[in-house]
Amino acid sequence: MRRLCMVGVAMVATLLVTTSVALGDWVWNAQLNVEGADVHTVWSVDDPDGANNYRANIQFSYPKGADVTLVGQLTDKEKVVLLATDKLVRTADGVQVQASYRVAALNGATGKTVTVTLVADGVALASAQGGLGQSIVVSGVVPAR
Repeated sequence: MRRLCMVGVAMVATLLVTTSVALGDWVWNAQLNVEGADVHTVWSVDDPDGANNYRANIQFSYPKGADVTLVGQLTDKEKVVLLATDKLVRTADGVQVQASYRVAALNGATGKTVTVTLVADGVALASAQGGLGQSIVVSGVVPAR
């Protein structure tokens, strides 16, 4: 079952990258472990030539007492900060989480659209769009395992 789950996660990641490339932009993400679930903080910018021209600061919030670790980041252009808070809860259904993204241009680009998605075990929990320099917040519940 775990192998099937990992295949599903790989398929979603491939779909995200393939869709992104087809649309002319690119995708980066950090990987976290939330109570045993594989969670990704995905972000992209609608700039087909700009993959190295942006950086992202991501604040990932979760309930105090939840087991959350940063597994890895795809690039050094991401900074992920983990924040345990009393404002989010852990229930029998899962762990409430929130990701706040702020993507900035390194080369002075303006007018670009930033798309963010929070993915847990290959399933998109929430997506949103905004602009460069804006705080874009998504939240959802990572299902209990």
